[in-house]
Amino acid sequence: MDALQRIGVIVEKVTKEINGVTTPCLEIICVYCHKANYIPMSPETEKNVEDWLSGAGYIQDLCSELSAAERELLISKICDNCWHTLFDTVEEEEGI
Repeated sequence: MDALQRIGVIVEKVTKEINGVTTPCLEIICVYCHKANYIPMSPETEKNVEDWLSGAGYIQDLCSELSAAERELLISKICDNCWHTLFDTVEEEEGI
């Protein structure tokens, strides 16, 4: 996935055992907590991510099989826990 080079070095293609099955994944290191996060990558998902990276459309349209947290991780490199820690606090302070 050459398009991953545009995301940066904190994303890497790896294999991970999920429910006893070796699965290709993207490993993304959160820019805040520095923990590894894994997004399982089927061939369809890999193509959809590549299409998104090439500007073919919006991530929520092209990668609808991914959760909102997984899509946000791809966009911002912020894991779901850190995202809630950072932005739930902002919403509370602003009364949103």
